[in-house]
Amino acid sequence: MDKYFDDIIQGKFEFVKEIPLAEIKDSFKSLIRLAYQTENIEVLKFVQFLNDYYHNDHELKYLIAELIVTAFNYLPDGYKMAFDYAKGALDLNENDVSYKEFILLFYNIPDKLLSREQAEKYAYEILKADPDNKAAQLILI
Repeated sequence: MDKYFDDIIQGKFEFVKEIPLAEIKDSFKSLIRLAYQTENIEVLKFVQFLNDYYHNDHELKYLIAELIVTAFNYLPDGYKMAFDYAKGALDLNENDVSYKEFILLFYNIPDKLLSREQAEKYAYEILKADPDNKAAQLILI
C-alpha cells in the first residue's frame, strides 16, 4: 500500500480497484501514520472514498474513525465525523466489544458526542464481556 502514498496525496484513488480490501485494512496503520505526518486532507478524502466504495464494512468504518481521531481531530467537526464512522461500525456489528470501548471515547471529549445514558449502556455491555475493562469502569464511577 505504501507504494500508493504519492497517488493518495495527489488525490488519485483509482488504484483501489486493484487492491483487496483485506490488504487495505492491513495497511491502515501506515495510512494513519501518513495522515498524521503530512496532515494532508487527501488522506481523509481517500478513506472517505474507501468508505463509499465499501460502504457496509464495519472494520473499515472503525479504522476510518481511528484515523480521524488520530490525525484529523483538529478539523471542524473532526470528532463528530469520527463518531459517525464509529457509530456506523457499531451499528453494523453490535456485539463487538472493542467498538463499544472505542465509542466511549466520545463521551470523554469536551463535545460529549455520546450521552451519559448511552455511555453507561455501553459500559455495562462491555463489563458483561470483560469485567475488568478499565474504560467501562471509569464511565460508571
